[in-house]
Amino acid sequence: MKMNIYINYFFLLLLVIFSFNSFGYESYSFPVNTQINRANLYDYSINVDLSDEFIALKYDGENETFLNGRFYSYIRTNIPTSSGDSFEYSYNISEFTSKCVFNDSGETMYDDFVDLYIDRKHYSDISDIPNFEFNNIKNTEYENSTNEFELVTNKNIPSDEPLDCNGRITFNVELQL
Repeated sequence: MKMNIYINYFFLLLLVIFSFNSFGYESYSFPVNTQINRANLYDYSINVDLSDEFIALKYDGENETFLNGRFYSYIRTNIPTSSGDSFEYSYNISEFTSKCVFNDSGETMYDDFVDLYIDRKHYSDISDIPNFEFNNIKNTEYENSTNEFELVTNKNIPSDEPLDCNGRITFNVELQL
């Protein structure tokens, strides 16, 4: 019986040693990430040039509104017009703001007083602008397009208070494959 107790203690001791030994290992986490340059995923590319990078809307004091402002985007690609493929492009507008603030206090008096039109079509929801087809206005061997952006005032803004008015539109152009 005594021998049986020693054997049980011996196995219990071995179990404890192996248990401690298994907790002695260290593990390390190595963060893994990847970056994909989408420009290198496809042979074709798209570029945009603007007719104007800054638009100053003129104020019409008699009608208490700003006159419309226009600029053009010129889309260029390296897609041959003879490729037979049908591509479209989209404008992803990340910012479209307009506001007038009091000069002295900075308090906003008018907000979102400019509407966006692209090719004479009003877009009240800038997140819902459809894809465009290339119109190949410039007679080149590559797909291209021109779009007219128009900024139109949607509110009367009286000039009886000194206001500072400004706005911004920020977008990128994406080739739809």
